[in-house]
Amino acid sequence: MPTPSMRCCSMRLAFAVLAVILSSGTRLALGQSIIPKYLDCPSPPPSPAPSPPPSNTTAATKFHDNVLRLLDALPSSTATTGFASLSRGDGGDRAFVRSLCRGDVPAGDCKTCVTNAAAELNRNCSGGGRQAGIWYENCFLSYSDTNASAGYEQTYRQELYNRFNASDTDAFMRTYYALMNRLSTRAVAGEPESPATAPMFATGQAVYDTNAPNGTMYGLVQCARDRTAAECKQCLQTSVAQLPHCCYGHQGGVVLGYNCYLRVEIYTYYDLALDVEPPPPAAAPLPLNEEGHGKKKPDMILAVALPVGTALFIVGILVTIFMYKRKVTQQDDSSNEEDIGFVDLEQINLRLLREATENFSQENKLGMGGFGEVFKGTLQTGEQIAVKRLSKHSSQGFHELKNELVLAAKLKHKNLAPLKGVCVQQEKLLVYEYMPNGSLDTFLFVCGLVDVWKKWRTGLAVDVVDASLTGQYPESEVLNCLEVGLLCVQENPADRPDASAVVLLLGSPNSMPDEARREPSRPAFFFGAGESGSGDAAEGGSSRDALIGDGRSAPSSENVMTISDFQPR
Repeated sequence: MPTPSMRCCSMRLAFAVLAVILSSGTRLALGQSIIPKYLDCPSPPPSPAPSPPPSNTTAATKFHDNVLRLLDALPSSTATTGFASLSRGDGGDRAFVRSLCRGDVPAGDCKTCVTNAAAELNRNCSGGGRQAGIWYENCFLSYSDTNASAGYEQTYRQELYNRFNASDTDAFMRTYYALMNRLSTRAVAGEPESPATAPMFATGQAVYDTNAPNGTMYGLVQCARDRTAAECKQCLQTSVAQLPHCCYGHQGGVVLGYNCYLRVEIYTYYDLALDVEPPPPAAAPLPLNEEGHGKKKPDMILAVALPVGTALFIVGILVTIFMYKRKVTQQDDSSNEEDIGFVDLEQINLRLLREATENFSQENKLGMGGFGEVFKGTLQTGEQIAVKRLSKHSSQGFHELKNELVLAAKLKHKNLAPLKGVCVQQEKLLVYEYMPNGSLDTFLFVCGLVDVWKKWRTGLAVDVVDASLTGQYPESEVLNCLEVGLLCVQENPADRPDASAVVLLLGSPNSMPDEARREPSRPAFFFGAGESGSGDAAEGGSSRDALIGDGRSAPSSENVMTISDFQPR
């Protein structure tokens, strides 16, 4: 009897012959045996001591007699459903046989395969062993002295593989695991996936290399139907891991087991129609009319069902959206009040702020920014306040508001307007101390009386310096600083000096000859004191339009703050 290693080598040779056949373009029919038979006939354990010659009625003879009778009955029993499990005898001479056809094999091919396997098993495994198995491509058959899944059956595996390597081994193995795990889950479910297949059987395909001519793998898994779902799952998990363990990177292979079967190839070996989802069940017949003459009324049914169904569907969607938004709003309001509690600020009632600002009237509006509008208000005590109101359309959310609260609460300075309180009831409002003299930016920006660019062009740049500092600074240093500043805000970014040049100009103004110093060009934007749209109007006017690089004027807000028109850098 050939050893397991000899049988494995013969199977590899058979696969090599098969690969040559496939590469030549030959197609084999489904009923043909692509995988040659594989036998497992464990030898009986040696007897510990000589025993007297057995009679014709020994238990061993009775056991094998029962096996032979069961093997004769097995083909007919299997053909109907593709699976059979039979037993005969009592006590120690009782025999159990099982047969399983592949889940997609027709009844006639199944019966033929089981007949041939039974004859082959009887011919080759009659040496006294009490357990044996045989595998063909389309069927499997075994006999034993127990019907339980014994340890030998659970651990037995035989791997057969294609000797050629996959085009992309790593991708092949990743796809292999994903496909086989998916198929195993379907097989463990137990129910047949279509009328053409058996229970505990699944097939499928997956692409592992889109550039290879054979870049699709085809997988098949099956469990014996007398095994539980847990036994099927355990068997397939072991087999899925077993094939890469022995045959990593090969184009395909088979794992044979007593309780389950696994196969993957880069060519088709089952009907691809099995991979198609089963068609939906047929629609129920339309009801008869009241007269009972059997006349159907599809027009009337459709005319009523379609509008009603569509209306209910739309109403359901609208109700769902409304309830969701309402829930989110309620959660936001409650969470906002909770989140704001960590800031040690007075929470002011919304009604009081509405009264103070005359319901946020336009007459009390001080200005507008990215956060929203700012309104002047007067509390019942006579104290004046500035209320910053977050616009509902503002891009600034509650987290930005919370950040501003944290900063405003921590920063204390005489030149910073103190934050007096906050309101997060329905609206998000910040309450500051009112500044009757306006914001600091009014004085900082370059104060409605001077303009650096215009002064520079007319040769009067030193006039931008505060008159109280006259005679207390070197005029050349002031001019140098103004020149560097104007160079850094030129409209064309390519004309602006880099950081190293700025350091050089400020630290060593005389290190660069006059002919190498470039005259500043017009800034990207500037405040035109006395400008009335464009051009150089007389100074001293009241207009505060901001002129941008192309001469257009940008509108200013009522609190004398510009709305910048950004140009790309």
